[in-house]
Amino acid sequence: MDEVKKILVPNSEILGEVSRLLDEGRLVTISTKGASMMPFIHTDVDSVTLKKFPDAMVGDIALAYLPSKRYVLHRIIRIEGDNVTLKGDGNLYGTEECTVQDIRGTVVKIIRPSGKEIEVLSHGFGRISRFWRGLPAIVRRVFLAIYRRIIL
Repeated sequence: MDEVKKILVPNSEILGEVSRLLDEGRLVTISTKGASMMPFIHTDVDSVTLKKFPDAMVGDIALAYLPSKRYVLHRIIRIEGDNVTLKGDGNLYGTEECTVQDIRGTVVKIIRPSGKEIEVLSHGFGRISRFWRGLPAIVRRVFLAIYRRIIL
């Protein structure tokens, strides 16, 4: 049997190519890394499909290139002029800032390891994510602590 080799490529290289493909109007599916989008996106198991839209909106989950020269997949929580504020659903307080031009694409679906696809632009998902974001930080903190122990 042939041996499978794993090659690690820096995020900056892979996501730079993802950005280029999105600019061409293609849909791109990538694996996720990090727990900042819990409970909606699970690290190392879920994938997301991205699309480039002409206008990103508050509530979108966006792939953004930050001024610190790194990419994040976080939710847009505020847009003021050209300035965008992002925050991971699993982050209680920390935010990131970028410009509208730094938004490379937005998530259109989350793909679970089972193959189940969650359409993030659906009314149901939007309602659940708005409910989550509206909860007090202490409630989200307790829920995430329990969730990480039980689910992960």
